Amino acid sequence: MQIKITDLYKVAAFLFFTSLPPAAFAQRAGDTLFSAGLIRIVPQDSSGPLTVVSPYVRVIPGSGSTVGNSDTMGLSLTHFYTDNLALVADLGVPPTVKLYGSGALSSVGELGSANKLAPAALLKYYFGDAQSVFRPYVGGGVTYIRYSNAVLTSAFQQVLGNTFGNPLSVSDVSLSSSWAPVASVGASYQLSKQWYASFSLSYVHSSTDATVTTSTGDGTFIMSSNMTLNPLVGFLSLGYKF
Repeated sequence: MQIKITDLYKVAAFLFFTSLPPAAFAQRAGDTLFSAGLIRIVPQDSSGPLTVVSPYVRVIPGSGSTVGNSDTMGLSLTHFYTDNLALVADLGVPPTVKLYGSGALSSVGELGSANKLAPAALLKYYFGDAQSVFRPYVGGGVTYIRYSNAVLTSAFQQVLGNTFGNPLSVSDVSLSSSWAPVASVGASYQLSKQWYASFSLSYVHSSTDATVTTSTGDGTFIMSSNMTLNPLVGFLSLGYKF
């Protein structure tokens, strides 16, 4: 999937690559920083076909899906244990993730949606010394991804009903939760003694299992599909140092 450069990234580039101010402000061991900003989530996704697993096993040919991009607000708390090492807790307002049909399901359009909660903990190494105004960093950590309020669109429910002989069937979906590793690069730019701007780009190696249950009145059919998400997550924020 090709990622377009948005205004968010242009602003980040402007903040990080303009000339540095003459004064230097410390970002040292013991400092705690709180920041808030915008998160852009761009899945690098793929999916397996929807497969009936009960009461019999049958693959529904060409039944692919793809996950759309999403935006939300993010919060971050950073504590420096040394001048270079910091522990970071990231949390975003749960965005609505939308699933779209591909292949044989492309004509359906939107298949469903869910809210995604993915708090993360990372250890980051900041280059430069405590007096540096511009500090690139690398980091790694883990996130726990949980989905809630998962629903299927009426159009997709009708398609499923027709598949099993009853267009008035009712279908629901659940998405599995999982732990996932996170790798991150970025930079912090000190604006004043207390204020700073930051931009990071993270890669989350993640997947989820979708379980769809369709009740026709004559029986219940259970289907599953594995979706690889592997999103790139851009986070542009403004922060305050305590």
